[in-house]
Amino acid sequence: MPSRRPPASARLDVRLTPAHKELIELAAAARGVTVSAFVVGTLVAEAEAAMTDRTLRSLDARDAKALLGLLANPPAPSEALKRAARAMKVRRAR
Repeated sequence: MPSRRPPASARLDVRLTPAHKELIELAAAARGVTVSAFVVGTLVAEAEAAMTDRTLRSLDARDAKALLGLLANPPAPSEALKRAARAMKVRRAR
């Protein structure tokens, strides 16, 4: 059974020039969708891209190899890390 989206209930009001409005209307018509569907789809795609740019990091080959090596063979925990782990356990036990 296909999933159903909840009905849209929030609004976003924007002001734009008549030329921008006409361009958006033409683009929506070219895609064969309503202006609302075109605007929402475009804005959501851009918002997702902006968040992806903000949250994802890529590594060059050297750094990726180093990271994979550390994941495969992690170093022993340092004394500072052990102290921090003990302190966290004490805080959680309270």
